[in-house]
Amino acid sequence: MGPGFESQRDHKIKARISVLFFCRTRRTRSLSSIGAKRVSGSPSGITKKQSSGFCRFFCGLYVSRLGCECCIHQNLHLYQICFYLCLVFFIVSKILTTLLRPLFWLLVLLMWSFFAKKPKRKTLLVAIALALLFLSSNKVLVNELAILWEPSHLGKTAANPRVAVVLGGFSDYDEYRHEVVLTEAAARLYKAIELFKNHTIDTIIVSGGAASITGKIRPESIYARRYLIGMGIDSSKILIDTISINTYENAVETAKILKSAHSLGPVYLITTASHMPRAKATFSKAGILVVPKPVQFFSNPARQYILSDWFIPSSEALQKFDALAKEWVGVVAYKLSGKSN
Repeated sequence: MGPGFESQRDHKIKARISVLFFCRTRRTRSLSSIGAKRVSGSPSGITKKQSSGFCRFFCGLYVSRLGCECCIHQNLHLYQICFYLCLVFFIVSKILTTLLRPLFWLLVLLMWSFFAKKPKRKTLLVAIALALLFLSSNKVLVNELAILWEPSHLGKTAANPRVAVVLGGFSDYDEYRHEVVLTEAAARLYKAIELFKNHTIDTIIVSGGAASITGKIRPESIYARRYLIGMGIDSSKILIDTISINTYENAVETAKILKSAHSLGPVYLITTASHMPRAKATFSKAGILVVPKPVQFFSNPARQYILSDWFIPSSEALQKFDALAKEWVGVVAYKLSGKSN
């Protein structure tokens, strides 16, 4: 049965799906002002722009493999297959992120030990849980891992970029107070301001949308732009990407912006030091020549340890270990999916 013979019920279901999941824009305009043309033969309310955005959202690491040709060529049967595949990939990625957290495994082990009947097994499980807590929250161990992972010797480059790309993930939106809250990662934004004020660059690109399926769509690049303007930076010198939701899409959308300006670099790439290896490899894969400008280092190469650092668990170290583990898996996933060099 061809696309034109879809039942009215299917159209209504897909229209509801479009309202829940496809409400993403390529511009800074509000959703109510979207005037994109509907795709001929597509479900009611679903535009070509929205459907491709949806697939990018749910495919995550796998979007380059799927290609979302079903959306582009309006084949609704393939579209349905893509929908479920993307949904599965999205759920799996969220599950894997949870499984990486040491506190999750600590809770599992303690619960397991609580219900275990054999005393030896109880003791073993508690011992493993304590060892996991100690290793993942030990300041010395986490610092040494960060030193090995984060870029340290960037060296000098002959390139003289006039553009800085700031990757998102440095702000949250306070729904109660209706204001943007900058996190520790806002050092990315501060670095861009510093480079601009020092006349090192003349253009800032902020790349970051809103990875949310709850309907609360607030692309942080829009608010970052307002913040930069408030800091005295000319609005014409600020370019934003409002739809990217991961590092891969940061690179793809930034490449589009640079191509529209007839340039693919070099650019300063500003992101957290632990994120830099994956970000640099992904941007290189997208054909962008980057000069790394890492900020917010987790590591302390001076190794100024005190006695308590060796033995006392630290919540700060646990948080850093969590972030590092996420990046390790992210690098492997991007390599396997062909999204980075």
